[in-house]
Amino acid sequence: MNSDTHNPIPKPTLCLVTAPDLFDKPGELAKAVDEAVSGGVNMVQLRGKNLSPDGLAALARELAQVTSDRALFIINGNPELAALCNADGAHLPERAMAADDARRRAGRGMIIGRSVHGISAARSAAAEGVDYLIAGTIFSSPSHPGMSTGGVGMINSIVHEVNPPIIGIGGINAENAAEVMQAGAEGVACISAILASDNPRAAAASIAKAISRCT
Repeated sequence: MNSDTHNPIPKPTLCLVTAPDLFDKPGELAKAVDEAVSGGVNMVQLRGKNLSPDGLAALARELAQVTSDRALFIINGNPELAALCNADGAHLPERAMAADDARRRAGRGMIIGRSVHGISAARSAAAEGVDYLIAGTIFSSPSHPGMSTGGVGMINSIVHEVNPPIIGIGGINAENAAEVMQAGAEGVACISAILASDNPRAAAASIAKAISRCT
C-alpha cells in the first residue's frame, strides 16, 4: 500500500544509524558520518543510548553541522533535542510516546518516524500518522546479537498493510540490500556495515549503488 503522495524521506533512502560506542576518540564518529554522507548516505539518525545528556547534545550539534544541506538529520527518542539543534525530525522506538506528542515537542514540520518489529506495530504506527517506519530486524545483526529476525518477508508483509514508506534495518550490507528493496522497502538503514568499515565512504557508496539499482 505504499504511496508517493506524501514521502518526506529520500527515495531510495540510505539511513546511517550512529553507534558512538564503536569509536574511542572525540570527533571520530562525526568524521565517519561525514565520509558516509559523501559516499551516499542521505539520512542520518543519531542514536546514543549510553551518552550523557550533555554528551548527546554536543554530538547532536556536531552532526547537525556535518549533515547540513547534505542529508536529513533525525534524533532518536528525543524530540526536544531535535528542536534545539534544528534537526529534520525525531525517531521513536516502537513503544514510546505518541507521534502527536512527539510533534508537539519537536515543533511543526518535523519528520516523525517509528521503529516497528511486526505487522501489528506497523499498523498502529501508521494509524498515528508517522512519516516513515524502520522495520526489523531483517537479518542477524552485530548490534543486536541473538535477536530474532524476520527476513525480507517481514518487509513484504508490512508494505502490503500500511502507507508510510518502509526502511529495513538489521544486518543489511551491500550484498543483501537489494533483497530488502525488492521486497518493497523504500530504503535501508545500516550501522556496522558502514561505521565498522575501514572506509565508511566506500562502504556507503557500495550500499547506495545496490539500492539505487532497485528504484
